[in-house]
Amino acid sequence: DPLDALAAPAILNLFGGRFSARAVKFSLDGALGSRGAALLAPYADEAGNSGLMQMTREDFKAACREALQKGYQAATHCIGDAANRLALDVYEEIFRESGRDPRDFRWRIEHAQIVALADSARFARLHVILAMQPVHATSDMKWAEERLGKERLAGAYAGRKFRDAGCRIAGGSDFPVESENPFHGIYAAMTRQDADGNPEGGWLPGERLTREEAFLAYTRWAAFAGVAGMLADNLM
Repeated sequence: DPLDALAAPAILNLFGGRFSARAVKFSLDGALGSRGAALLAPYADEAGNSGLMQMTREDFKAACREALQKGYQAATHCIGDAANRLALDVYEEIFRESGRDPRDFRWRIEHAQIVALADSARFARLHVILAMQPVHATSDMKWAEERLGKERLAGAYAGRKFRDAGCRIAGGSDFPVESENPFHGIYAAMTRQDADGNPEGGWLPGERLTREEAFLAYTRWAAFAGVAGMLADNLM
């Protein structure tokens, strides 16, 4: 079967057990700040520009199939709503074709900054892990609405919506873009404020995580996301 899932990774326990590679990262689009994030509709502040998709659907699916064949966890950079939808579509096809339970894969989407509301619940249904960086919300808040328009903010930097849908969020820093200090991310997830305490009450405050959720995102849930296959089933 060409989709014989979860074989042993090709790079495992090299150099006396000191080095293993269990995951492969793909990049579907660019960044929101440079208007490279792939959007379903054009940027609010640049007519005719919907961002940049860096892989075709066919190439991305072929790459995901190869990752699966070789036993790797897929982690895909997606910032715009078009990139997130494409990744979910292809992941869903791969899971269905494999005949395996999606929970076996622990495949991830990195960033998931702008997601169409219609796609939010798909992350939980497909058991796709969200590898998010809460500090991106407080870094981007000064210009995100200018790029997206107010309507698309409903699915942007949406920690609370994902948690309410039953998603597991793995917190990260995106270092060196942001500080590697995990407490900056925990603070941003809880308050939706920058290091100076702005804005008062938090940006999009309805997307705040609880203290426990923010802590779990940077500990247990991050550990779960970092171990491919079924190597850490106790990390629920």
